[in-house]
Amino acid sequence: MINRKLGRRSIKRVIADKLKADDWDIAFSEILQLPIQLALNDLLGRILHPDEQIKWRAVVASGALTAKLADQDMEAGRVILRRLTWNLTEESGNCAFGTPETIGEILANHSQLAQEFAPILISYIHPMGNFLEYEPLQCGALWGLGRLSQVSPELTQGSVPLLLPLLKSEDSGVRGMAAWVLGFIGTEDIVDDLHKLEVDQGIVRLYDNGTVNELSVGSVTKASINSIVQRNEPSS
Repeated sequence: MINRKLGRRSIKRVIADKLKADDWDIAFSEILQLPIQLALNDLLGRILHPDEQIKWRAVVASGALTAKLADQDMEAGRVILRRLTWNLTEESGNCAFGTPETIGEILANHSQLAQEFAPILISYIHPMGNFLEYEPLQCGALWGLGRLSQVSPELTQGSVPLLLPLLKSEDSGVRGMAAWVLGFIGTEDIVDDLHKLEVDQGIVRLYDNGTVNELSVGSVTKASINSIVQRNEPSS
């Protein structure tokens, strides 16, 4: 049972323990019982943690808590997202690792915030927008875009023309992530572009369903092609 009157230091200790817990489902539900603003302040500092398990659990918990906050106070939810988008500007001077992933997770958890902020998320892969030139951040933006596409593909459909050039990136992570996103929103007319990557043995690290998997770009691409084909099959 979580004590809702915990102070800032106590919350930091609780979250540190919960993010390492063996039973993440229980730990996650207990994090959601903490005072939202205090918990978010701590969690958002952990999204750049070098331990991938801690980082991704912080991302997931931040997404759920921000959605919960927005249900109570939409403007407060927007403030969290503005804080994250500021982190991705050069002027902020902040380390932005984990930031685009967290934006995507938040949007996947809250439909109204998604409608408002999806164009900003897409802008991070737009050459004429807020394009993130550093490949690890590109991968983060693509993961965030894919996460939102899993829930609300209609909001990200317009990003397909921006994703296709990324299939030719020199970075295997970017190629693989772009192919992964296209599996959710691509149509049959882009399958030929994906076929070119089926034999790509470059490596992409992909967080999905609670685990980080090291996969070949080719295997991710084949799965995306199958998803596109199945999605476009005529219903019986």
